[in-house]
Amino acid sequence: MARENQGQYRYQLLKKERLKGVRTWVLDVEPAAGEPGVRMHGRVWIDPKDFSVLCIEVNPMALGGYQKTRDKARSWGAEASITDTHWYEVRHDGLRFPSRTEFHEKYLFDVYNPIAPESFVLGRFMMGQSRNGWTWNRSTTTFIYQGYHFFQVQMEVSERVLEK
Repeated sequence: MARENQGQYRYQLLKKERLKGVRTWVLDVEPAAGEPGVRMHGRVWIDPKDFSVLCIEVNPMALGGYQKTRDKARSWGAEASITDTHWYEVRHDGLRFPSRTEFHEKYLFDVYNPIAPESFVLGRFMMGQSRNGWTWNRSTTTFIYQGYHFFQVQMEVSERVLEK
């Protein structure tokens, strides 16, 4: 996050945990009180050695359209479970770059309830039972960033005074 924006957020260290073999600090990042217009927030995994971000899990409340999705789920008797996770696993010259983004849209039902008719029409109905009820995995989208081409740009600056 850009230094000039850091004051718009409140940070809380939740725990320390390993993420893909790296010891990390897990921070909860929320908009600071009285900061209108600040939307993006969630949970961040940071490498305490260099303070680089390894993973960001966006709070679904920060996503556009989430309220509408949550209301639709409730009309079906379900709870919406949306996750938007961004991974930064590519390292180059001490900087981390995005490696993938994963977006999951699920609906959790207490009892079996094939209520969403459009899922049948689209042929995407995937309902599975768990200990806590039924889960409809409506969609999973993964963006993979690969094939980075790193290069160096060299320049020379000179000053020349033009006379009239």
